[in-house]
Amino acid sequence: MKFIVSTLRKIKLWGIKGVVDAVRTRAESVRLRRYFNMTVKSYKGRQEPGFTVIANFSVKSSLCKTMRDLVIALHNAKIPYQTYNLGKDNELSCDYELFTPRSKFAILRYTHSIEMLHSVIPDSFPIQKNIICFWEFDSGLRESYPFMLEAKNIVAMSDFNYKYFQAELGGCCHVQKLLYPFRLHVESNEPAERTRSRYGFSADDFIVFYNVGIGSARKNPDGCIKAFAQAFPKTPSAKLLMKITHAQTRPREFAELKALACSLGIANQVSMLTEYLSDEEIVNITNAVDVYFSPHRGEGFGLGMAEAMALGKCVVATDWSASTEFVSTCHAMPIPYTLKPIEPSEFDKAVYVNVTRWAEPDLTAAANTLKRLFADRSLCRQVGERGSKFMHEYFSTKKFAESAKSILGENL
Repeated sequence: MKFIVSTLRKIKLWGIKGVVDAVRTRAESVRLRRYFNMTVKSYKGRQEPGFTVIANFSVKSSLCKTMRDLVIALHNAKIPYQTYNLGKDNELSCDYELFTPRSKFAILRYTHSIEMLHSVIPDSFPIQKNIICFWEFDSGLRESYPFMLEAKNIVAMSDFNYKYFQAELGGCCHVQKLLYPFRLHVESNEPAERTRSRYGFSADDFIVFYNVGIGSARKNPDGCIKAFAQAFPKTPSAKLLMKITHAQTRPREFAELKALACSLGIANQVSMLTEYLSDEEIVNITNAVDVYFSPHRGEGFGLGMAEAMALGKCVVATDWSASTEFVSTCHAMPIPYTLKPIEPSEFDKAVYVNVTRWAEPDLTAAANTLKRLFADRSLCRQVGERGSKFMHEYFSTKKFAESAKSILGENL
C-alpha cells in the first residue's frame, strides 16, 4: 500500500514521464555499480594474448548479433577470449555455454578488448589500450568516442573502416584489420519453390528482395521502389518483395512508401512484409528470390547482402561502405554513386553522430542492372554462384583465425 501511495505521489509531482525517467536512471545506476564491482576484480596474473568482449549480447539488433557472432567465431577459431554481457544472461538467444560466467570474468585478463561502442562505458571502467572498433562511416569518430584516441592499437572490422582509421588516427596509434565474424552456415530449411508458393509467387516470377528498416534515409527504401519501377514498368512477372522493419512504429513513413509504389504504377508488383519474421524465415525468403537489392546510402557491414551472397544469390548494391569488401564486380553487381552532404531531414541521430556525407546511388544504373539480370537469368545465377564461392573462402574459420592471430601477435 505504501508503494502505491508513494508512486501516485511521484506521478502527481513529476508526471508519468518523470517517473519513467527516474526508473531508467535507477536502472543505469545499477549497471554502473555492476561495472564498479567488475573493475574491483582485476586479473592477478600476467596478461595473456586474447580478447575481452564487452557488449549487450541479449538484444535482437544487428550490432548485438554481430557481437554474438564474434564470440562464436572466436570459439570456432580456438582463440582465447572472455565475455561480459551488459544485458541479462537469461535472455541470451544462443549458445549460452560460449559466454563467460560473471564469477569467472576478470578485467585485463587478456591483451585486447572488444567493446560495443554504442554502449555507455562509465568513467570507472579501465579502458583497454587495444580496442576493436565498429564504425560505419568516414567521419564522426573523434567527436563520438574521444576515449579511443587514447588507445595505442585500433582494429577495424572492414577494409572501409580500416582506410578511415588510417586517415583519422594513423598518426597517433597503430591501425590493424580483423576479419568480420560473418557466420557462413546460412542454410534454408525448406525448398525455394515451397517458400515462393507460401508468399504467392510462381516459379517463373523474377523476385527482387530488400530487407530494410524504414525511418532512416540511409537505407533508402524509396530508392529501391524507384529503381524497380524504372526497370519493370508493366512487367507482371517482375516482383519486388520488401521486408519492412519498424512499420508499426513509423506508420507515416510506411504509408508514404506504399503511396510511392502506387504513384509509380507498380503497387500490384510490390509485396511488403511487416510482421516479425525469425532469422530462419528470412533465410528461407532470401533463398527463394533471384536478386538481393540494396540501394543504401551507407551500411555498417550489410548482413542482408552477405547472407544473400552466401546463399548463392546475385546482389545488386551501392558501391559504398563496408559492404564493398565483398560486393565487388567479380562477385556481385555494384552500383555507382556520388557522395553528397547529408540533409538535416535525413540525419540518423540514433546511429551516426556528426556524419557529414554519404552515397547517393545511381538509380538509373541500378534499374539497367536489374533489367539485364531479368533478361539473362543464367547470368543472374552465375553471379550468385561466384559470390557464394567467394564468401565461403573469404569468411572461413581459417581466415578469421589467421586474422585474429595476426593481431594478437606471435606469443599466442
